[in-house]
Amino acid sequence: DARTGAQLWSSATGEPVTTGVVTSRVDGRLVVVAATSATVFAWDPSTGAQRGKWAIPEGSSGVLATASDLVVLGPGSRGHVATSKGLVARVVPAAAVVVGTTGSSLRAAGANQLWTVTSDRVAGKPIKLPDVPKGLSWRGVAGQTEHGFFAVYGAAESSTVVLRLIDFSGRVSWSSGPVPAVAAAGSAGARALRVSPSGAYGVYGSTLVDLKSGG
Repeated sequence: DARTGAQLWSSATGEPVTTGVVTSRVDGRLVVVAATSATVFAWDPSTGAQRGKWAIPEGSSGVLATASDLVVLGPGSRGHVATSKGLVARVVPAAAVVVGTTGSSLRAAGANQLWTVTSDRVAGKPIKLPDVPKGLSWRGVAGQTEHGFFAVYGAAESSTVVLRLIDFSGRVSWSSGPVPAVAAAGSAGARALRVSPSGAYGVYGSTLVDLKSGG
Protein backbone atom coordinates (compact mmCIF):
# COMPACT_ATOMS: atom_id res chain seq x y z
CA ASP A 1 0.00 0.00 0.00
CA ALA A 2 1.50 3.35 -1.06
CA ARG A 3 0.07 5.09 2.00
CA THR A 4 0.76 2.59 4.79
CA GLY A 5 3.55 0.42 3.34
CA ALA A 6 1.54 -2.74 4.05
CA GLN A 7 1.93 -5.66 1.64
CA LEU A 8 -1.16 -6.08 -0.50
CA TRP A 9 -0.25 -9.28 -2.32
CA SER A 10 2.65 -11.39 -3.50
CA SER A 11 3.27 -13.99 -6.19
CA ALA A 12 6.11 -16.36 -7.02
CA THR A 13 7.55 -16.90 -10.51
CA GLY A 14 9.57 -20.00 -9.61
CA GLU A 15 12.62 -18.71 -11.52
CA PRO A 16 14.79 -15.57 -11.49
CA VAL A 17 13.10 -12.53 -13.04
CA THR A 18 14.86 -11.29 -16.19
CA THR A 19 12.40 -8.53 -17.22
CA GLY A 20 10.35 -6.36 -14.87
CA VAL A 21 8.71 -5.94 -12.51
CA VAL A 22 6.83 -3.19 -14.44
CA THR A 23 3.30 -2.06 -15.19
CA SER A 24 2.06 -2.64 -18.73
CA ARG A 25 -1.17 -3.29 -20.60
CA VAL A 26 -2.68 -6.41 -22.14
CA ASP A 27 -5.82 -5.95 -24.24
CA GLY A 28 -5.98 -2.43 -22.78
CA ARG A 29 -6.07 -3.68 -19.19
CA LEU A 30 -3.47 -2.45 -16.71
CA VAL A 31 -1.30 -5.29 -15.41
CA VAL A 32 1.90 -5.88 -13.46
CA VAL A 33 4.39 -7.83 -15.58
CA ALA A 34 7.46 -9.91 -14.84
CA ALA A 35 9.27 -12.39 -17.07
CA THR A 36 11.72 -15.20 -16.45
CA SER A 37 13.80 -16.87 -19.14
CA ALA A 38 10.87 -19.19 -19.89
CA THR A 39 7.62 -17.45 -18.94
CA VAL A 40 5.90 -14.06 -18.92
CA PHE A 41 3.47 -13.40 -16.07
CA ALA A 42 0.83 -10.68 -15.66
CA TRP A 43 -1.15 -9.85 -12.51
CA ASP A 44 -3.93 -7.47 -11.53
CA PRO A 45 -2.16 -4.58 -9.76
CA SER A 46 -4.89 -4.23 -7.12
CA THR A 47 -5.58 -7.85 -6.19
CA GLY A 48 -2.63 -9.89 -7.47
CA ALA A 49 -4.99 -12.13 -9.45
CA GLN A 50 -3.14 -13.65 -12.41
CA ARG A 51 -4.23 -12.04 -15.68
CA GLY A 52 -1.90 -13.89 -18.00
CA LYS A 53 0.85 -16.47 -18.26
CA TRP A 54 2.66 -17.07 -21.54
CA ALA A 55 5.42 -19.54 -22.37
CA ILE A 56 8.28 -17.78 -24.17
CA PRO A 57 9.03 -19.51 -27.49
CA GLU A 58 12.41 -21.17 -27.62
CA GLY A 59 15.03 -18.98 -29.28
CA SER A 60 13.36 -15.68 -28.38
CA SER A 61 15.70 -12.75 -27.77
CA GLY A 62 13.88 -10.89 -25.02
CA VAL A 63 10.68 -9.34 -23.72
CA LEU A 64 9.61 -5.76 -24.47
CA ALA A 65 7.48 -4.56 -21.54
CA THR A 66 6.55 -0.88 -21.61
CA ALA A 67 3.71 1.09 -20.03
CA SER A 68 1.53 0.35 -23.05
CA ASP A 69 2.91 -2.76 -24.76
CA LEU A 70 3.94 -6.33 -23.98
CA VAL A 71 5.75 -8.21 -26.74
CA VAL A 72 7.98 -11.29 -26.78
CA LEU A 73 10.75 -10.63 -29.32
CA GLY A 74 11.73 -13.46 -31.63
CA PRO A 75 12.57 -16.09 -32.45
CA GLY A 76 13.98 -14.90 -35.75
CA SER A 77 12.11 -12.09 -37.47
CA ARG A 78 9.02 -12.44 -35.30
CA GLY A 79 7.40 -10.58 -32.47
CA HIS A 80 4.68 -12.13 -30.31
CA VAL A 81 2.00 -9.75 -29.02
CA ALA A 82 0.66 -10.76 -25.60
CA THR A 83 -3.15 -10.98 -25.53
CA SER A 84 -5.64 -12.57 -23.17
CA LYS A 85 -6.02 -15.37 -25.72
CA GLY A 86 -2.28 -16.08 -26.00
CA LEU A 87 0.78 -14.86 -27.88
CA VAL A 88 0.01 -13.67 -31.42
CA ALA A 89 2.91 -13.95 -33.88
CA ARG A 90 3.70 -11.04 -36.21
CA VAL A 91 6.59 -10.63 -38.63
CA VAL A 92 9.10 -7.85 -37.90
CA PRO A 93 10.55 -6.26 -41.08
CA ALA A 94 14.29 -6.57 -41.62
CA ALA A 95 16.31 -3.88 -39.78
CA ALA A 96 13.17 -2.65 -37.98
CA VAL A 97 12.43 -2.68 -34.26
CA VAL A 98 9.14 -3.09 -32.42
CA VAL A 99 7.74 0.28 -31.30
CA GLY A 100 4.24 -0.62 -30.18
CA THR A 101 1.07 -2.64 -30.57
CA THR A 102 -2.54 -1.96 -31.46
CA GLY A 103 -4.85 -4.79 -30.53
CA SER A 104 -3.04 -7.91 -31.76
CA SER A 105 -1.18 -5.96 -34.47
CA LEU A 106 2.44 -4.96 -34.09
CA ARG A 107 4.06 -1.64 -34.95
CA ALA A 108 7.68 -1.56 -36.14
CA ALA A 109 9.98 1.21 -37.32
CA GLY A 110 13.23 1.23 -39.27
CA ALA A 111 15.08 3.11 -42.02
CA ASN A 112 12.65 6.03 -41.71
CA GLN A 113 9.59 3.82 -42.27
CA LEU A 114 6.73 2.69 -40.01
CA TRP A 115 4.76 -0.55 -40.33
CA THR A 116 1.54 -1.77 -38.73
CA VAL A 117 1.83 -5.53 -39.12
CA THR A 118 -1.23 -7.78 -39.07
CA SER A 119 0.38 -10.99 -40.38
CA ASP A 120 3.00 -13.49 -39.26
CA ARG A 121 4.33 -13.71 -42.82
CA VAL A 122 4.03 -10.36 -44.62
CA ALA A 123 4.81 -6.95 -43.11
CA GLY A 124 2.72 -5.03 -45.61
CA LYS A 125 3.28 -1.54 -46.98
CA PRO A 126 4.98 0.92 -44.60
CA ILE A 127 4.31 4.58 -43.99
CA LYS A 128 7.22 6.77 -45.07
CA LEU A 129 8.27 8.97 -42.16
CA PRO A 130 9.15 12.67 -42.58
CA ASP A 131 12.57 13.45 -44.04
CA VAL A 132 15.45 13.11 -41.60
CA PRO A 133 16.97 16.32 -40.22
CA LYS A 134 19.44 17.90 -42.66
CA GLY A 135 22.93 16.40 -42.45
CA LEU A 136 21.82 13.51 -40.21
CA SER A 137 20.86 9.89 -40.75
CA TRP A 138 18.58 7.38 -39.05
CA ARG A 139 20.23 5.89 -35.95
CA GLY A 140 17.34 3.83 -34.58
CA VAL A 141 14.69 3.98 -31.86
CA ALA A 142 15.29 5.16 -28.31
CA GLY A 143 11.91 4.33 -26.76
CA GLN A 144 8.16 4.52 -27.09
CA THR A 145 4.89 5.61 -25.51
CA GLU A 146 1.30 4.58 -26.18
CA HIS A 147 1.04 7.42 -28.74
CA GLY A 148 4.32 7.19 -30.62
CA PHE A 149 8.04 6.46 -30.54
CA PHE A 150 11.34 8.30 -30.18
CA ALA A 151 13.52 8.18 -33.28
CA VAL A 152 17.24 8.92 -33.09
CA TYR A 153 19.17 10.76 -35.82
CA GLY A 154 22.87 11.58 -35.95
CA ALA A 155 25.81 12.39 -38.19
CA ALA A 156 28.59 9.88 -38.80
CA GLU A 157 31.03 9.71 -35.89
CA SER A 158 29.19 12.53 -34.08
CA SER A 159 28.97 12.41 -30.28
CA THR A 160 25.53 14.04 -30.32
CA VAL A 161 22.15 13.05 -31.73
CA VAL A 162 18.70 14.55 -32.25
CA LEU A 163 15.58 12.89 -30.86
CA ARG A 164 12.16 13.07 -32.49
CA LEU A 165 8.81 12.00 -31.10
CA ILE A 166 6.85 10.55 -34.03
CA ASP A 167 3.22 9.59 -33.55
CA PHE A 168 1.78 6.42 -35.04
CA SER A 169 0.28 8.31 -37.97
CA GLY A 170 3.85 9.22 -38.98
CA ARG A 171 3.80 12.88 -37.91
CA VAL A 172 6.59 14.56 -35.96
CA SER A 173 5.35 15.89 -32.61
CA TRP A 174 8.68 17.52 -31.71
CA SER A 175 12.42 17.47 -32.37
CA SER A 176 15.02 17.98 -29.68
CA GLY A 177 18.22 19.96 -29.89
CA PRO A 178 21.52 18.05 -29.95
CA VAL A 179 21.95 15.75 -26.93
CA PRO A 180 24.84 13.41 -26.05
CA ALA A 181 24.57 10.09 -27.88
CA VAL A 182 23.86 6.95 -25.88
CA ALA A 183 25.14 3.48 -26.75
CA ALA A 184 22.51 1.02 -27.96
CA ALA A 185 20.74 -0.85 -25.17
CA GLY A 186 22.31 -4.18 -24.30
CA SER A 187 19.28 -6.47 -24.51
CA ALA A 188 16.66 -6.80 -27.22
CA GLY A 189 13.81 -5.59 -25.01
CA ALA A 190 15.71 -2.66 -23.49
CA ARG A 191 15.34 0.93 -24.66
CA ALA A 192 17.87 3.75 -24.22
CA LEU A 193 15.22 6.33 -23.29
CA ARG A 194 13.50 5.50 -20.01
CA VAL A 195 10.02 7.00 -19.71
CA SER A 196 8.70 8.13 -16.32
CA PRO A 197 5.49 6.49 -15.01
CA SER A 198 3.59 9.71 -15.70
CA GLY A 199 4.87 9.84 -19.27
CA ALA A 200 5.84 13.50 -18.79
CA TYR A 201 9.62 13.02 -18.73
CA GLY A 202 12.24 10.61 -19.98
CA VAL A 203 15.92 10.02 -19.28
CA TYR A 204 18.24 9.49 -22.25
CA GLY A 205 21.70 8.76 -20.89
CA SER A 206 22.44 11.78 -18.72
CA THR A 207 19.83 13.97 -20.43
CA LEU A 208 16.41 14.70 -18.89
CA VAL A 209 13.89 15.12 -21.71
CA ASP A 210 10.51 16.85 -21.44
CA LEU A 211 8.39 14.39 -23.43
CA LYS A 212 5.71 16.97 -24.13
CA SER A 213 8.02 19.44 -25.89
CA GLY A 214 11.39 17.73 -26.42
CA GLY A 215 13.11 20.38 -24.31
